[in-house]
Amino acid sequence: MRYAILKHIYSVLLRLGHRGTFLKPLFFEFPAEERLYYRPIVDEQFMLGSSLLVIPALSLGVRELVGYFPKATWYDMRKWTRVVINKNSSEATVEVPFNESAPTFLRGGHTIFMQNPEKIRSTDDLSDIFTLAIALEKNPNDSSFTSSGFVAAIANYSDGHRILECEKEPRRCFVDARTEITCERGKRSQLTLAFTVPEDAKVDSFRLSGLRLLGFDCSLQSLPSNMMMNITTALSTPNRTTTSVASLSWTGKDDQILVTMLNPIILPLPSTLTVDLSQCCLLYTSDAADDLLCVDLGGRRIIKKK
Repeated sequence: MRYAILKHIYSVLLRLGHRGTFLKPLFFEFPAEERLYYRPIVDEQFMLGSSLLVIPALSLGVRELVGYFPKATWYDMRKWTRVVINKNSSEATVEVPFNESAPTFLRGGHTIFMQNPEKIRSTDDLSDIFTLAIALEKNPNDSSFTSSGFVAAIANYSDGHRILECEKEPRRCFVDARTEITCERGKRSQLTLAFTVPEDAKVDSFRLSGLRLLGFDCSLQSLPSNMMMNITTALSTPNRTTTSVASLSWTGKDDQILVTMLNPIILPLPSTLTVDLSQCCLLYTSDAADDLLCVDLGGRRIIKKK
């Protein structure tokens, strides 16, 4: 797990700019929850940045423990499932498998940039290929879901000169990622993923190999195995853009969807990625035909007339 999120860890440290703390007690992020100020929680759990909650096993031979989860939606990063939390105690039982990383949980509304940890033994082995773990959070005011995150867009994290530049002016080195999914009745549903940078940014492009969408709940019962993603890139000339297309495959289970690029795509910055989810079909119900442009009747795809 540590190598999979190593660039995320470095990014959080660089973004702090020698101010603030990286590993912190839970009450730094959730100051209104009085229970977080006292033992055992303050001694036994911690936040890694603002996105990750870590609940380590501190006793020999422990195979499960009870963790406290602040008021948010949390996802187990080992199984990629939503944590089922007791509403009265805000606690949940956490498995602690032998010889694995400490149980780590991704906070709803947050996105982290991850990498394939195979064959990574040091910073020199880190590549420029990312998969985004996107924990969506439903907007209480409408039917949209959103998530945000960032990464230091540095091609070579062993380049001391580039790291020093980022420490002096961290704002210029970062790419911010924001995901929004709209699921409105009678309208097109769409996934939008925007990568933004400051006008004076000094960032390196990177490749995107996939997305893991958690908390995806648009009442979609089936997904086409292959879809297309439009990539819009802003050019240096004001008000000019270029659009390209990438092929991707989808697999869905429970409230998560794994999106895999058939080939990793190079992302010039800034870029915006969009996927039309109206191609996804609803299992037929009495009002399903009013929700999307197509419904699924016994495995047949029926396209509604506009």
